[in-house]
Amino acid sequence: MRNNKLGHYQVGPEYFEHKVPALLRATETAQHLEWNFNREEFDKVNWKQEPQESLWELYAKRAQQLREKYDYLILSYSGGSDSKNILDVFLQNEIKIDEIVARYSIKSMGKDYTPTKQKQFELNEFAEWEFTAKKDFQWLAKYHPEIKLTFYDWFEKNPNLMLADDWHMHRDFIFTPFFEQKHGLKMLDSIYKYNNVGYILGIDKPRVIIKDSKYYLVFLDTVAYGMTPMETVVGNATIEYFYWAPEAETVLRKQAHIIKKYFEQRPQLNGCICWPPTAEIPRDTYENIVRNLIYPTWETDRFQCSKLTDSIFGATNNVLDEMPELKKKHTEGMCKLRSMIDARFHSDSGNFVGMISPFYEL
Repeated sequence: MRNNKLGHYQVGPEYFEHKVPALLRATETAQHLEWNFNREEFDKVNWKQEPQESLWELYAKRAQQLREKYDYLILSYSGGSDSKNILDVFLQNEIKIDEIVARYSIKSMGKDYTPTKQKQFELNEFAEWEFTAKKDFQWLAKYHPEIKLTFYDWFEKNPNLMLADDWHMHRDFIFTPFFEQKHGLKMLDSIYKYNNVGYILGIDKPRVIIKDSKYYLVFLDTVAYGMTPMETVVGNATIEYFYWAPEAETVLRKQAHIIKKYFEQRPQLNGCICWPPTAEIPRDTYENIVRNLIYPTWETDRFQCSKLTDSIFGATNNVLDEMPELKKKHTEGMCKLRSMIDARFHSDSGNFVGMISPFYEL
């Protein structure tokens, strides 16, 4: 059962935790499909009003809010700008974080893979661990021995990887074969050991857009569910989006207004945020601008891979070539699923169309 604060899908009066069952129902009934991401709370927010507190003060309040809510806090950590900022907020404000989890596997990249500082996410994901997150873990082990550090080699821990016959029927947007093995919560001993566990995900930066000369904040399901486990209530754990939660709306408002002001002063860059987006402007351009605006401790020379673009195979494409039967089952599952879902929901990428929240004017 999904934590409702993580969003859900609606087809008429029916609610769905995951996108695929909703797509199938919308196809069957010829009804409209909607993604509801905290509309009851977000629709009431005055997004035009910028909070007076500094962004760092609001980050600290959010961290303290989570600390007071849970007995045990786990941070999902990639070493990228979103999770690194969360770590810095806890450490620099002396707010206790109990455990940090990094999930990587060099074997999942294929037998011929060597980490490099290329930027391609699908071919080079392990490099984020090798060049960035591993160094952070080493520093934490030396200076913060009170924090439990968990490195999870998800491919090594699942040597006999298989796909269930209905593997494709309970997904949202990411159809990579081993998504749950990589991002699931069941492997964490702490979620059973403690009574009230918060599992923190950074997810992403706010998406600010410009349409008809007005600035808006929007949320995308393709971004929200890129790293969110399919099974979100496991053991005693509750998934918490650090930035994208209703309880963090002041953080979102402050971030969005900082971004808005930057682009207002630089209209020549509006191509980065125009709606609908254009293929000529890479997503990394917006990412690189925004992380330096809203993450004050970010070091520009830190290595970070580009964001995921292949939602079908992701970072496992190379190793799947070494597992032909599994790749065949994965491909057949996707083909079968697309044949069952109305073409109005198909995207050119081989996946299904993304869903967007209402436009919240800034």
